[in-house]
Amino acid sequence: MIDIVFVFLAFTISALAEASLGQPLINLLTKIGFRQIIRKEGPASHQTKSATPTAGGLSFLVVIPIVFLILYVWQFFSAQEADWGLDLQISAILVLAMLIGFWDDYLKKVQKQNEGLKPRQKLLAQIALSVLVAIMLNRDSTSLFEWDIPLRNFGFSVFVFFVLAGSMNAANLTDGLDGLAASVLAWSYLGLGTLIILSSGSLVTTIFAFALSGICFGFLRINGHPAKVFMGDTGSFLLGGTLAALALFNNLEWFLLPLALVPI
Repeated sequence: MIDIVFVFLAFTISALAEASLGQPLINLLTKIGFRQIIRKEGPASHQTKSATPTAGGLSFLVVIPIVFLILYVWQFFSAQEADWGLDLQISAILVLAMLIGFWDDYLKKVQKQNEGLKPRQKLLAQIALSVLVAIMLNRDSTSLFEWDIPLRNFGFSVFVFFVLAGSMNAANLTDGLDGLAASVLAWSYLGLGTLIILSSGSLVTTIFAFALSGICFGFLRINGHPAKVFMGDTGSFLLGGTLAALALFNNLEWFLLPLALVPI
């Protein structure tokens, strides 16, 4: 029961913290020059979104100190040792996924390079992140409904790449319309967190899942229609990459497919 209380706290505190960052975040992104660029060939109704601040996903980093704080307090009340190693691993994946998106946003929005990161650069960055995640996992198989699928040698790293890159790019594709990515991923993280609880998974990953769900709901305060800020590649890559990582760390990667249908 005490674990559920802290999971609820992670969700609530993250949602409130993210919602409170609204106007300061908008002011900061506007000052730096992170503004949405709408293509001329797009719908006329979308042209009004031009110059809307983007890269709002930078504020999602608030989840890391919140999770550390929740775990520290949980450790005090439960008299158990928190898995700080796993916490650091998830935090590292979250930050690295965010940096790939931030690099792309910076080149497009601040440096005014239309393409941003070239597809090859983005692919290489995702491959490098996938190899790192595969090393952290130290697995050589995946399980589908109790059916163990061996993936030896480089097989598992390739599998992790498809899971990670697929999740990151899917999240990226949903960003752009008011509140779309945040609302979809809020429910996906809520669903994944529930699955982790039901499968008796790691408390650390459960707290991360519910905290990131809370952050998505909190972000809707400024990203819902009419959007005052977009999360950009910074946010979508962070959310997509971390979603995949949390699923992989709990052997729930195949559930990412139905989780994508949760909001629908």
